[in-house]
Amino acid sequence: MFNVMNREVMNYIIAGLIGVLFVFAFAIGIDKMMRIILGNYLLTIICVALWSTIDTISFAIKPLVSQIAFLGVTFGQLDFFLTNSKLTIIILTYLVLMVLIFSKSKIYISLPSDENTRIFLKIIIIPLTVISAILTAQTAILWPTIFNTNSLLILAAQFQNSPLLFYSIARAPLRIFLHGIITVLITSEIKFSKPDSLENI
Repeated sequence: MFNVMNREVMNYIIAGLIGVLFVFAFAIGIDKMMRIILGNYLLTIICVALWSTIDTISFAIKPLVSQIAFLGVTFGQLDFFLTNSKLTIIILTYLVLMVLIFSKSKIYISLPSDENTRIFLKIIIIPLTVISAILTAQTAILWPTIFNTNSLLILAAQFQNSPLLFYSIARAPLRIFLHGIITVLITSEIKFSKPDSLENI
């Protein structure tokens, strides 16, 4: 019974977070939603690269564990910090860069003037925005497991008590593929250009 309660609580929490993301996406408008969607593709690459960079640095300094790196900190202590704080560093980097993209990005999207088309695009772009944030977080957290089918299924099996988490992990590569294809198709119908006010800058 305890496991069932835990599963239900976890599902409610996940559903609640997704609901909050949907409300947020609806409130910010299409322009900023597209910033987030396109920004998340950039941030996915950055997070994956940062993960590998930290591993590379950690590997490089292992032979120097007893030597001083700087300010009295040894390479061994630096290696311990990087190894144990890697996920935190990546998540903080993602959040900082996402805020930067959300608030400072110069992406401008020219949407069709037809109101029905705009409503249709908004209906599609809202879930794309939410899913893009979830997929970027999953890729950063589960890298490199997310692209190894056997390892991914083994990891997903640990969450069989929560079907929402299980399928979210097990089907992550498929959702990344479908999300990318849909985003390409959507943005192919949207003209990326500067507003008139920026053309003379």
